[in-house]
Amino acid sequence: MPGMDGRALAARLHQQRPDLPVLYASGYVSDNLLSAQDAALLLPKPYTPSVLITRIRATLDTRSSRAVLPQTPV
Repeated sequence: MPGMDGRALAARLHQQRPDLPVLYASGYVSDNLLSAQDAALLLPKPYTPSVLITRIRATLDTRSSRAVLPQTPV
């Protein structure tokens, strides 16, 4: 997404829908991207379709992913 990363998009959407579950998918994660409690929100790439479906279902069922990571300055 030009001009915006996934965390910025999630923060923007969270302003309108605070209850919106978020699941991040990334092939690269630096040590400072996620806190320990937010690590459950990450789906590392590569993943299989069955893993994706399982994680989406778990995210929707638990609603634990309502927390959105704070946007970091660019």
